[in-house]
Amino acid sequence: MPIPILTFKQLINKVKKLNRRYEQLAASSGENFNIFHILKLQSSETRLHSAFIAELLNPKGTHGLKDEFLKLFLKTLEIKPTDFNTQTATVDIELHVGAIGKNYETGGRIDICIRDTSQRKIIIENKIYAPDQRNQLVRYHNYDNLANLYYLTLDGEKPEETSSGQLKINDHYKLISYKKDILEWLHLCRERAVVQPILRESFTQYINLIKHLTGQTINDYMNEEVASLITENQENLEAAFILYNTLDHACERLLNKLKIEVSEIANELGVEYNFDIDIRFNKRFKGISFYPEGWERLKIAFQFQSYDKDLVFGIARKEVESGALPSIWIITISQRIQANERGVNEWWPFHEACEPYTNWDLYEPWAAIISGEMKRFIKQKVEEILELFKDQKF
Repeated sequence: MPIPILTFKQLINKVKKLNRRYEQLAASSGENFNIFHILKLQSSETRLHSAFIAELLNPKGTHGLKDEFLKLFLKTLEIKPTDFNTQTATVDIELHVGAIGKNYETGGRIDICIRDTSQRKIIIENKIYAPDQRNQLVRYHNYDNLANLYYLTLDGEKPEETSSGQLKINDHYKLISYKKDILEWLHLCRERAVVQPILRESFTQYINLIKHLTGQTINDYMNEEVASLITENQENLEAAFILYNTLDHACERLLNKLKIEVSEIANELGVEYNFDIDIRFNKRFKGISFYPEGWERLKIAFQFQSYDKDLVFGIARKEVESGALPSIWIITISQRIQANERGVNEWWPFHEACEPYTNWDLYEPWAAIISGEMKRFIKQKVEEILELFKDQKF
């Protein structure tokens, strides 16, 4: 027997009331305030994440707790204390290990490298939204094949084969995530810093940021209340399952709406476009591309960088191709886009996270499609690039 429409509405209204109550609580408690968001550093791998983590891991760091946080890090990664001397450790970010060789098997810059006086190393390749580079993990493994090599991402996804080559997970490198490993470590660190209020609150701010980036923003207490509501009776449970199973279909309808709006944007701006987004998000590098007239090798792109619906925006290559881009293009782009914090790589001369619509596992991007804000957001981004480079033919 079909569930009455009234049951769906009642369930949805009750959840909405709960959500409003917890939103008010978050606002009154100051939980919504996050210094990293305010400074627009939330997706900056080098300026925020690598720098913050490295400072905590450094026994000579300004936190003043010597190797306490490094010990907790080794504990989280299940590295035996006898396998690494934390007291003598040094920590480097963006460690230059030589120019990248012609065969892409040596050289590069290591995001985080921890070394003790016996030259035992822990190497971390830190990926928030940036794409994998050619033979990146291979190069770092070749730099020191005895090092503990970790591939750190938001959710623990695997690297592209273009980065890992023939290396095998757990044999040559390990996967770790912000969602599990880094959060677990940060909580341990905060407990250790409980009597140091400034340090403790810095941990709280960063933990809240990581929860936001990994789609864990729902208050734990609210989670419990919603779970209790759903399991209150069979009708609520059945209604919740039906809503869950139809969510992809609802989002697909919204993507169809967005596709029409992207076509309208392209027509209004006089550019060609391609819309290639799969609702299952099971393939990387899908997204929306705009092709300005005269741009033969580059495009303006909105692209999902991982299987977890993380959207970035920037100037990218039209096709996967060999050969370096003209250096004058890179210089021109870097000079004109001063906010390019994420650096340059061989596929993206410029790219940034699509804040506040980076994580499409969350509600906000889909709500923005309904309101029309997503169309305005995309059009504004494209217009800015077209205006900045109206005299260029890439």
